[in-house]
Amino acid sequence: MIRKIISAIIKRWGSTSAKELVWDSEYRVGKWDFANGRPSDVARDPIYGFLETYGAGGSVLDLGCGDGMTALEMKNNFEEYVGVDVSGVAIAKARVALTEEADRAGRVRFIASDISTFEPPSNFSVILFRESIYYVPQHRIRAMLRCCCAHLLPGGVLIVRLCDRHRYRSIVSILELDFNGIEKFAALDSLMSIF
Repeated sequence: MIRKIISAIIKRWGSTSAKELVWDSEYRVGKWDFANGRPSDVARDPIYGFLETYGAGGSVLDLGCGDGMTALEMKNNFEEYVGVDVSGVAIAKARVALTEEADRAGRVRFIASDISTFEPPSNFSVILFRESIYYVPQHRIRAMLRCCCAHLLPGGVLIVRLCDRHRYRSIVSILELDFNGIEKFAALDSLMSIF
């Protein structure tokens, strides 16, 4: 229990190298392997419909991409995908998985970096935080999202997905008070907001 609490604190508040150590150890032992969707799971996950609506023919920046399954599971109709994660182990897994997807390989890049300090290399149609924004210290979220907004192409959107809108209501408040949402999807306790 104490180890789990310390791990959670490091994931949000630790230095980049400390975050990397924790996430690397979890990816190394397969803790996040369950997150790789089966075809039926992918078909039911609403995130892919939103990526289709807002990202088709465009570019996607996935901040907190983990082992890159979003890039491999979304429809293959995007121009560019950049996945960013603090875990070098997750990024290595993503690159290995990408070798089996030759038709995507030339349009997908994975970068090991802390998403809270990452500076996007260009502008994007979609910037996605899929279950990752709560690993950013709350006092940095506004500035980070404003930076992301500056890296959206005209008509581009931020998509933020939270697994528990009640537990993370302070983040929901930031999103709703500081940013103009254009679409919201809530199912059970989860929330997906598009800005």
